[in-house]
Amino acid sequence: MINGPHSRVLLHTTMESVACSLTDMMGNIIINGTPKVKRLPIAKVTVSTGSPETKVVGVYLEMESGLRGRVILILPTGFALNLVDMVMEAPRGTANSLGLLERSVLAEVGNLTLAYFLNAIADLTDESEMLQPSPPTVVVDMLGAILNIVVAPAAVVRDDLLIIETVFIDIAKSIQFRFWVLPDPKINLRNGRGET
Repeated sequence: MINGPHSRVLLHTTMESVACSLTDMMGNIIINGTPKVKRLPIAKVTVSTGSPETKVVGVYLEMESGLRGRVILILPTGFALNLVDMVMEAPRGTANSLGLLERSVLAEVGNLTLAYFLNAIADLTDESEMLQPSPPTVVVDMLGAILNIVVAPAAVVRDDLLIIETVFIDIAKSIQFRFWVLPDPKINLRNGRGET
């Protein structure tokens, strides 16, 4: 998916499939930006996406079999509230705080987004062992604090982080969120085996 001869096409097709599935779920047209694969020094991850003090919502999951690693959806709080309204089919502005119901909706969006991603990869690669995501965790905090959740496990084993990133947005631009896939840093992406 990252190093293969058709990796760029595979990744783009996967993210387009996720956008189509999100469109079906939400009833609004969702498009995706061009997927990127980047390797960043750990020290630069928290400043690569904006001000670390910006208040955002993170929906965090782990992939526990097949393609191992972590996934996070990052949404500015305003977009998170709009997303809740969209999923609940409520008028925009109905959700005005991130209580238990709103967090539950965002957790389900994170869960389904990851499931769509894993299913798309499985369909494109005939891989059958990719469907074990953990339950989602929703965190409302400053961007820097949320990204530290992602960075901490990788920092133990290496000094950089591989990130597969795309941005999903609806055509009315009322919602937008970053979708990060972070393959397990202990996995050698060229051969699928643990690094030595």
